[in-house]
Amino acid sequence: MIASRHLLVGIAVATAGCSGSVPMHDEDAALGRTPADGLEEAVEAAPAGPDKRGTVMYVGDADGKKRSVEIYYDRRHVRTIDHSFGEFQQELPASMSSSGNIVLLHQVESGTLHVSPEEVQRHERYYCNFVDLRTGCLLDRRTGEFCAGEWAENDTWRGSDGRTVNLLEERITAAQVVGSSQPPADGPVWSYRNLRHCDPPGRHNRRSYITLLEANVFSLTAEQLGAEWEDSENW
Repeated sequence: MIASRHLLVGIAVATAGCSGSVPMHDEDAALGRTPADGLEEAVEAAPAGPDKRGTVMYVGDADGKKRSVEIYYDRRHVRTIDHSFGEFQQELPASMSSSGNIVLLHQVESGTLHVSPEEVQRHERYYCNFVDLRTGCLLDRRTGEFCAGEWAENDTWRGSDGRTVNLLEERITAAQVVGSSQPPADGPVWSYRNLRHCDPPGRHNRRSYITLLEANVFSLTAEQLGAEWEDSENW
């Protein structure tokens, strides 16, 4: 089923799979807000299992490349993560933590290096992404031997070196960004749209968000910044 030149190529669910078209979303523009109109039908077409309430849907183009991942929880669309930092590698069934609340997403970032006018080298790097299905928060993103680990108890990840990481404690917060002496890195974890999923603005962190907006720490566009200031009246 093709919609807007995009093809739904697979669904990774903790129990049973299903099929259906899902609209694409521009997360840079939405900044983690309400998904586009018409999504309710897609949510109904993506039921979660009886024990695992989270659902992961891979969306690709006509070439079969996984361009984005749709995150659902309790039949509610939580977030769309696009391919800005690499193509997603589908895994069936989805690799989830003991509670079923955190999912491991595989991603390969590729590019080219111009060594000389006559020589171009292509390189690829694998990343493991850990996403909280309840909020869409990208908790951690790593590469190397850490990704060769395994799930441990209480939603933790045990790396190949035996060390255990509490992934929920890796969650980025507005206060953490304000207190950092370094500007946010150019990556998917320390990004404004991810921050809104990990630590949604409210009364408890309004001051931190105001500080971030005043300094425009995340280099938002004038349109995005204006929308955030307008939205801040409801925090």
